[in-house]
Amino acid sequence: MFGSAINTLNAPTKLDAFKQSGSNFARRDAYLGEILPNTTVSAYLASMQSGTGVSDPATWDWSKYDPWITDYYNRGIKILLIMSYNTGWLSHDGTWWSPPTNWVVYEDVVKKNLSALSR
Repeated sequence: MFGSAINTLNAPTKLDAFKQSGSNFARRDAYLGEILPNTTVSAYLASMQSGTGVSDPATWDWSKYDPWITDYYNRGIKILLIMSYNTGWLSHDGTWWSPPTNWVVYEDVVKKNLSALSR
């Protein structure tokens, strides 16, 4: 098993070269602040009760992730996906780098991200 930590390896020709080098997995980041809609903790909790709205992964923005995840899997490259940082509305100080204010919401977000991004 040989792999790399490369956060911007998206070009198909570079992916082919990566695979041909003998690499079969790569570490990549999924930034929660890029995926989750802008909301509040209370709105997310209410949405969890109904199963619709902002807690529904169908409302999240996967556009930066779906294309390269598909390209990796089509080439047989496994992904060690890191759930990176936080989102401002869920953090103590409004930044991506602060711990969550609500661990129930954070756990729900991480589970749904892993489920949606796993193939």
